[in-house]
Amino acid sequence: MKNLDKKIAIIRSVNLSLTILVAVFAFYMVAPFFWSSVAFSFNTNSPSDAIAPLTASINSVPNSMPNKMIIKKIGVDKQIVVVNDIKDVHENIWLRPIGSTPDKGHNSVFLAHRYKKIGGTSASTFFDLPKLTDGDKIQVVWEGKIYNYTVYSTQVVSPTATYVQYPTVDPIITLITCTPLWTADKRLVVRAKLDTELSIR
Repeated sequence: MKNLDKKIAIIRSVNLSLTILVAVFAFYMVAPFFWSSVAFSFNTNSPSDAIAPLTASINSVPNSMPNKMIIKKIGVDKQIVVVNDIKDVHENIWLRPIGSTPDKGHNSVFLAHRYKKIGGTSASTFFDLPKLTDGDKIQVVWEGKIYNYTVYSTQVVSPTATYVQYPTVDPIITLITCTPLWTADKRLVVRAKLDTELSIR
């Protein structure tokens, strides 16, 4: 009798071990499917997934954009160059190296020619600069940022009036070109104050 009880105990122990082994094996087989379902449900409700496309879109913007000036009212959309002499400016806009830059504030001074056409096809940069009036908008793209300005002053001065290029307390831009047309007798000076700045990235 004792031997029979012993055998039954052994059989029960083996059955229990097999049951546990089967259960572990079954869990191992089913768990990946269950976990992936739970993970999917969690991730679809995650706020980070909702903004992922926007982040990807922003990150797809090129790291560098040419420095340029945009004045929609007079059709200006020209590259800003930093050269030693205005003779090398051609169709572009010259940032005077003795002045400031938009990112540093103060007074950034820009000069350009007033040629109606250069090479027979390209409109000039500041040909229509006299058409600007107070309240008109100017955009400057500079070193990865867009600076928005509003015109607040236009005046005609002599070529020796260098004071218009002096540093200022407030962040402004000063646009200068020759006037009257086809002469270099005077200088037309347009000034605009900074409204806002926006990072491109």
